[in-house]
Amino acid sequence: MKRALLLLLAATGISGAGCAAASHEVNRRDLSKPIEQGVETRDVGGLTVLVKRVPHVQMVSAQLYLLGGVRNWTASDAGIERLALASAVAGGTEKLPKAAFDRKVADLGSQIGSQSTADYSVLGAKSLVSRWRPTLDLLAQLFLEPALPAGEIEVQRQLQLSALRQEEEEPDAELELLSNRLVYHGLPYANRPIGTPETVSKLTKADLARHLAKLRESSRLVLVVVGDVDVAEVAAWAKGAFGKLPRGDFRESPLASPVFRDSRVEVEPRLLPTNYVLSTFPAPSWRDPDVAVAAVAMSALRERLFEEVRTKRELSYAPSAGLALRGLGEGYLYVTAVDPNRTFRVMLDVLADFQAGRIDPAVLEGDKRIFLTQFLMRDQSTDGQAELLARAQILGGDWRLAGKILDEARAVTPAQVSAFLAGHAKALQTVVLGDPSKIDPRLFSSR
Repeated sequence: MKRALLLLLAATGISGAGCAAASHEVNRRDLSKPIEQGVETRDVGGLTVLVKRVPHVQMVSAQLYLLGGVRNWTASDAGIERLALASAVAGGTEKLPKAAFDRKVADLGSQIGSQSTADYSVLGAKSLVSRWRPTLDLLAQLFLEPALPAGEIEVQRQLQLSALRQEEEEPDAELELLSNRLVYHGLPYANRPIGTPETVSKLTKADLARHLAKLRESSRLVLVVVGDVDVAEVAAWAKGAFGKLPRGDFRESPLASPVFRDSRVEVEPRLLPTNYVLSTFPAPSWRDPDVAVAAVAMSALRERLFEEVRTKRELSYAPSAGLALRGLGEGYLYVTAVDPNRTFRVMLDVLADFQAGRIDPAVLEGDKRIFLTQFLMRDQSTDGQAELLARAQILGGDWRLAGKILDEARAVTPAQVSAFLAGHAKALQTVVLGDPSKIDPRLFSSR
C-alpha cells in the first residue's frame, strides 16, 4: 500500500534537487532523550523559529514551512504552489542562474528541495554543520528572488503532469484519488496540492510569481532547524534573511470536516488481478485531546487485521489500518483481495470485536510498544525530528505535543480503544477498484 500517511507521522519528505534524507546521522544514544530536550523557540518579526540542538551531530536539517496549504489555492488553480516551488528550486535565482546555483549547492555538499501538502508547503535544506549558513542563504534566495526561467517551469510542469498520469496507472494511487473525491467533495481538501491536468497545464510564469509573492509574509513562515546549532545564531540569521518581509495577518482558519450519517460504497470497475478496497472515516487530528488514543487504536487494529486476514486465513497479503494525521484526521481500513466480500467481512468482524471491548490488555501493551517504536524511528534523523516538531507546531499549535502524544499513548487502556472505535469507526466511506460483480453493496455499506 502506498498511502502517503500510512503511519501516524509519515514523512512529507523533501523532494527535488536530489534532496534525499539521511537517516543515520543522529547517534542512537540521543533516542533515549525526550523529544523536547534541547528545543528553543524565538519570534522573529512574526516568523516562528524553532531550533532543536543535537550536540555532536554533523548534519543540519533546516525546513522553512509556508503555511496555508489548501487555503492558498482554489479548484481553478490547484497545483500552483507545488509547481511554483519546484520551479524555484530547480531554476536558480535572480543573482545566481540555474547552472551557477546548482554548482554552488554541489560545492557546499548540500541539498535543497521542496514539497507541497494539503496543510503547508516546505523548502528544505540539508548541510554539514559547518556550512548551514551559506546553505540557508541559498534557500532564502530561492524563496525571495527565484529566477523562474520559462524552460524550467515547463520541465517541472511536465513532471507534475506525468505524476498525475501515473495516478491513473497505479491502482493504489487511483484508489486514494477516488477516496479523496468521495470524502472531501466540495471541501478545501478536494483541491489537492498536485492539482489536475487542466489546472496545471494553464498556469503561467506570472501566475507562479504572484503566488510566491503572496507567501512572503512573516506570519506565514515557520523555520525549523535541527542539528548542532545555537538558537540565537539561527534567529539572527533569520532576522537578516527575512527581517524586511511584511508581517501580514495570516492565521490558520479552521477547515471544515466532512460529516457522514450513513455508510457509502462506490465501485470503480477495473480489470485487475485483485480488488483494492479503502474505507475511511473522520478521526481526531493533532489538536484533539484523544489523538493518542486514536493513534494507538488504529495501530492495534492494524496488528489484529494482519493476524486474522493474512496470517490465519491467507485472504490478503496487505491488510492494513491506520490514522492519517493531517490538518483533518482520517482513519482508514485498506486491503487488496481476490475475494473482497469474505475478506472485508473478516475485517468488519475484527473491528466489531474491538468496538465491543474484546481486547486483551496484554496484547494491547505489545501493540503500544510497536506504535511507540514506529513513532520514535522518525526521531533517528535530523530531518525526521524537524518534521515531527513542525507538524506538532503547525497542525497542533504547540511543538510540545510531539512528546506529549508519546506519554499519553503509553497510558491508553482497552476501554479507551473500544470507545474510540465505537464512536468514530462508523459510517464508513468505501471505494473499491476492481470487479463490481464481486462486491456485495450491503456488506460494504453495513457500518
